[in-house]
Amino acid sequence: MNYHDRQPVWILCDNARRVANFIGATPDRKNPLRVRINNIIESQDMQKSILLIDDNEEIVSLLTGFFQSQDFIVHTAFDGTSGIEKTRRLLPDIITLDFNMPGMNGVEVYDELHQHPETAGIPIIFFSSTLLGIIKRMVTDNPRVQFLKKPCDPRDIERCVRELLTLPKLAPPPPPPPGNR
Repeated sequence: MNYHDRQPVWILCDNARRVANFIGATPDRKNPLRVRINNIIESQDMQKSILLIDDNEEIVSLLTGFFQSQDFIVHTAFDGTSGIEKTRRLLPDIITLDFNMPGMNGVEVYDELHQHPETAGIPIIFFSSTLLGIIKRMVTDNPRVQFLKKPCDPRDIERCVRELLTLPKLAPPPPPPPGNR
């Protein structure tokens, strides 16, 4: 579970308003003994994770080094099928996705991820040597998707990632009804 998906976290304590001021939390206006600490958790510069889905090991190696230098946790997948599996398991903050890969192409991976509520809101950067116009026509218009042509300046990649990470997180999917687990 991503930390953005959690319900409000409250602590009970005496003198909650003073504790809240001391630790930078939010006191509960209705209950003077409760302090909401979510904003402390969420305001921390938590390391972001990125999943690189690309069959070109050299590109993956270069991007891995670049994103690690930007303090990202980097995960990799070298084909679409393992990219989908890792996305579902890891729920990364952002994905870079190649178009031409063995097995499934990038648009097929994108379509599969967008069929599931838990992965549909993850921002994606199509990073490909294929003509971007072709890919754009195959992908439904989505503000959480950007396109970059290989090769490109690392500053362009960083700009796209930072822009997409500033988008608000989408609401998590509702829990399954009882008895359907």
